[in-house]
Amino acid sequence: AEEAGIDFRIVVLRRSIGAAVVSASLHRPYGTLVSESRMLIQSWALLRTHLNILDPDFYIEIKYEDMLSEPEESVKRLIAHLNIPEGSFLNKWFLKFLKSSAKTHPVGNPNKWKSEVDEKQLSYMKDMLHLDRNYNN
Repeated sequence: AEEAGIDFRIVVLRRSIGAAVVSASLHRPYGTLVSESRMLIQSWALLRTHLNILDPDFYIEIKYEDMLSEPEESVKRLIAHLNIPEGSFLNKWFLKFLKSSAKTHPVGNPNKWKSEVDEKQLSYMKDMLHLDRNYNN
């Protein structure tokens, strides 16, 4: 894209693997815990592989929890990465949206998702998603 004169930027919104699987399988009707675990691990591996070959200036990772707990700082990072002027409508919209989301999705205990699964499900997730080795469970 850069060689063609296109300014292509990627934003990766990163969430705890366990929380993402529980959210997609138990809070929303996207799939089962097993199918969501498989899909997520494959998607993450594919994304990671492609991000590793890109110049780091073209992508940014922002933690889901940070966007909700620190909306102002997250928006600053986001607009800087996307080259959006600080006082622009889009900047203001991002900030308004994140502050609103923070009220409806407050960040609490990052391990709360573990209490929403039984021992068998947790064991499966640990094996499938390598939770014991993953720094961002």
